[in-house]
Amino acid sequence: MLTAAGHFLSNVGAVIFWAILGMLLLLAADHIIDRIDPLGFDKEIKNGNVAAAIVMSALIIGVAIIIYAAMLPAPNTPTG
Repeated sequence: MLTAAGHFLSNVGAVIFWAILGMLLLLAADHIIDRIDPLGFDKEIKNGNVAAAIVMSALIIGVAIIIYAAMLPAPNTPTG
């Protein structure tokens, strides 16, 4: 049986793991989007194209929502 400190450290470790995995998946999605779309978003954003920045931020937010939903536990699943 885990003590309170052990349970806390276990939860902190899980949060760190999921945060790192989420960031890696966001980076991978960014690279995939850059390869698929012929418009170079990085170059356009550096040139001051606000529309490209808005599109890229919307794509990143959308991918983040998908990753978040995938990391949620299934309904009625015991978590601890």
